[in-house]
Amino acid sequence: RAENDIIRRVEKYMKENTCGDLSLEDICRHVKMSRTQLAALFRRKKETGIISYFKNLKVNQAKTLIREENLNISEIAELLGYTSIHSFSRTFKNTVGMSPMEYAKSVKSRL
Repeated sequence: RAENDIIRRVEKYMKENTCGDLSLEDICRHVKMSRTQLAALFRRKKETGIISYFKNLKVNQAKTLIREENLNISEIAELLGYTSIHSFSRTFKNTVGMSPMEYAKSVKSRL
């Protein structure tokens, strides 16, 4: 039960900070665990790394913003705390399989 509580706290913290740039150290400090212990626990429970999970949260938030908001890609990247549009686009494409612009065109063509 304690492990599940830690995972929930980590997930909540990441969701509350999708517009920021969290590091593994930030997350470890928040739950008061060592980097090694938390990384192992998270991987065991979620079958992915902490930072990969956080990047996926950010990309999912970006997808929602693309679908539901009237923001351009640069504004979305900035809102989600990316330091450059290129970094955002690369992360998005690696996760989704298409660029943010391609994704925007695909979802808007369905409307």
